[in-house]
Amino acid sequence: LQRRLKEMAALNAVSAAGVKATDVDELIESVTLTIRDSLYPDNCGVILYKEEGQTWIPHKTYEGIGEGLAGKPHPLSEGIVGRSLRCGTTI
Repeated sequence: LQRRLKEMAALNAVSAAGVKATDVDELIESVTLTIRDSLYPDNCGVILYKEEGQTWIPHKTYEGIGEGLAGKPHPLSEGIVGRSLRCGTTI
């Protein structure tokens, strides 16, 4: 029950961030910080898919990935994220 309460509070905070955000980067940053501070995950963030370049990019506010990897494009052939995007399924 406590876990569900935390999740609902985080969802409410994310919803409020969506209303306040003035651009996509601000929204992504607010959502990442809200989830990280509410649920305490070790790895938290948004990954952007760039169809034209067939790459995926961890947003600059991504928490818990290696030094210098946030904001760096990766080919779809790389990592579990690339595999998930290639297959079109959740892994």
